[in-house]
Amino acid sequence: MYPSATRVLIVDDDRDISSLLSTLMNKEGLTSLTAYDGETALQMVPVARPDMLLVDVKMPGIDGLTVLKRVKETDPHLPVVLITAYAEVPSSVAAMRAGAFDYLSKPFEHPEVMRVVRAALAERAREQARANEELAQHNRDIGLLNEMGEMLQSCHAVAEANDIIEPFLGRLFAEDSGGLFIFSASRNLAEAVAVWGDASPLDKVFVPDDCWALRRGKAHMGWESAGAPQCAHVPGQTGAYLCVPLMSHGEAMGLLHVLLTSPDEGLLERKQRLALTVAGQLGLALTNLKMQESLREMAVRDPLTGLFNRRYLEETMEREFLRATRQGAPIALIMLDIDHFKRYNDTYGHDAGDVVLQKLGAFLQSYSRGSDVACRYGGEEFVLTLPQCSLGNACRRAEEMRQAVKTLQVHHGHRTLEAITLSFGVAAFPEHGDKPDAVLNAADSAMYRAKQQGRDRVVAASGDSTRQFNHTPFRVQDNRSHLKERSLP
Repeated sequence: MYPSATRVLIVDDDRDISSLLSTLMNKEGLTSLTAYDGETALQMVPVARPDMLLVDVKMPGIDGLTVLKRVKETDPHLPVVLITAYAEVPSSVAAMRAGAFDYLSKPFEHPEVMRVVRAALAERAREQARANEELAQHNRDIGLLNEMGEMLQSCHAVAEANDIIEPFLGRLFAEDSGGLFIFSASRNLAEAVAVWGDASPLDKVFVPDDCWALRRGKAHMGWESAGAPQCAHVPGQTGAYLCVPLMSHGEAMGLLHVLLTSPDEGLLERKQRLALTVAGQLGLALTNLKMQESLREMAVRDPLTGLFNRRYLEETMEREFLRATRQGAPIALIMLDIDHFKRYNDTYGHDAGDVVLQKLGAFLQSYSRGSDVACRYGGEEFVLTLPQCSLGNACRRAEEMRQAVKTLQVHHGHRTLEAITLSFGVAAFPEHGDKPDAVLNAADSAMYRAKQQGRDRVVAASGDSTRQFNHTPFRVQDNRSHLKERSLP
């Protein structure tokens, strides 16, 4: 009926009663332990680890009520049954309020003793089962958190992380629903990047001021029956829920929102601890990823125009030419240069020249397809890489840009600068070479001829442009380095 190690600690200074109770326990298949005073009992509890206690209220020295209180301080779930005389019923009631499981009145009937003992041990067994399940669940949660952490460390972008986070949240909060919200760049909206569960949040976007957790910068548990204020982004009929801010350097960057299926207090406490741990881990991981993305952007972006830089161009051409070779697809390069750019610097100043470069950068981005790569090659020269684009189509696109850029208005201070004109050179794979350098040199040569022929025009590379061209790079790539090692007419 009971595990062989089930132990009952009997604490009574009356040795006859202690002996009687020990006999009853042994007949029930239980192991009985005996202490004849409160001090000995308190010393035995942490060592012998009994499953319940039978304690006489009246004992010399430390009495039964004191034993009860001391035991509950260290193990609140350990059942303690008090033994009292009829005249001590009020004391027994007080003991029940202090946490006693039950009490037995002297003289007691043997069946009544065993009924109370069985009930106490059954409660102890249920409590241990709950504790074991909580421990197992805790170990599962730790395993999932470690697995999620390892996966997030392998991510290169926040978008990748969002795809990983959603299924992990669904496993960590399997019985619940919820969403992970991240602030927009302007920080005026919280947008869902991951949702899970049958009752996932209805509002996928909300303003941060709608959430009490984001207002206060700390976790908020909404529970209508507990009188907690309801977040405006949560439907009114929702039961218990958790909102936990994702913090980064002391500032909220998002929110973990969990709609709980059960209002059980013990379960709520565990879920709250888990949500705090998850939010802390996600906040740290996403902050690191955003920092890495920012550093990568700085490494491949031109800070003035926002376009990719020459380093990224070289990596892109290598990759795209390999892909084009495998697929037998065309790829075109457009090299363009701002006509008379030195005149902008000399007439209006270098700040005006920077504005021209910035405007042209935005213009080229607006004329690029999703697969195109627009780069600042150096000074006032730019290169567009056009995958899956033939020479003819590239020339047509260059002509469209040549005409459209003339309508671009550039303002500096209170002045409108003179219209921009561009000279274009266009070359393509495989017509002008099978290597990136060869095609780029062909486009550069064609652009040089466009300059020679009067500027503001598109020139396609000739059929023999695969010959070597001594293209010398610019010394530096900012606006003020417009002087090159070779001059253009």
